[in-house]
Amino acid sequence: MKFSYAFVVVLALPVTPLLVGCSQEPSPPATAEPAPADEGGAEEFDPHDAPMTEAEIESLKGGLTSYSEAIAKVKSLRDSIRDAIAAGNPPGAHRPLDELDIVLGHLTTVARENDVPKSEWETINMSAQRVRELLGEVHARIDGGEAAEYETVADDIQTAIEQLEGVQTN
Repeated sequence: MKFSYAFVVVLALPVTPLLVGCSQEPSPPATAEPAPADEGGAEEFDPHDAPMTEAEIESLKGGLTSYSEAIAKVKSLRDSIRDAIAAGNPPGAHRPLDELDIVLGHLTTVARENDVPKSEWETINMSAQRVRELLGEVHARIDGGEAAEYETVADDIQTAIEQLEGVQTN
């Protein structure tokens, strides 16, 4: 059986975050306290940027029981990111950025499991990847201590989400 390149990419996208992982260090055990700053001027612990546990990731994925529910989650997380930045609290966008990255990475699986026509998978894959790239830029600026500049990518994010919403479902 021969597989097309696009088919392999569509199937590989949901597992990519698990293989690549976040640039953050693994989370400490739930009972661990943040490490105290050493005398060398180590950065303070940022509770907004705490890595998600495997249980949290699986719970997030498990909560996506339909494609329409997943798109609603995408929009809700996008709104949380936008609102945190607009309120002058870019660190508050860390968690929704991490969650949205997971939801977008899992979107093709949700589509496949919910009988979204195969002809729509490429649109889902490409649009989800576009949102991930754009928000990755915002996340990198926040991590770098720069202005988040969400407004510079807002229109492109909206366009990609509209493409996700326009997917025909069975």
